[in-house]
Amino acid sequence: MKVLLTGVAGFIGMHCAQRLLERGDEVVGIDNFSPYYAVELKQARLARLEGRQGFRFSRVDIADSSSLKKIFESEKPDAVLHLAAQTWKRCFARTLRYSRWTWRETPTSPGIEVNPMAPAVTEANRSATKYP
Repeated sequence: MKVLLTGVAGFIGMHCAQRLLERGDEVVGIDNFSPYYAVELKQARLARLEGRQGFRFSRVDIADSSSLKKIFESEKPDAVLHLAAQTWKRCFARTLRYSRWTWRETPTSPGIEVNPMAPAVTEANRSATKYP
């Protein structure tokens, strides 16, 4: 079976890829090497997979639909194991910097609240946000 595995350079992704390869599957791994987590760790994990029979890697961001479409068209995977992700809290907190909402966490409950002092989201400050 040919498996497209997103987030292949992550901890779980790399171990899943190893297991799939061990059982004889082909693995088409993709990862964007976001600096959200240590890139050196991702490179070391990928190095454990590269050169193994049945493994191919492409540096692709799953948010780039045209690149993702090309992978699907060229590889024609039988299955997808989607493990690409960022933790919700940190990613969400970055989004909130440019909105009227604020992240507030207490010892008993995390939550969001309206921040009337925050500027309204505009295209200018949305495009200035850098998401890793």
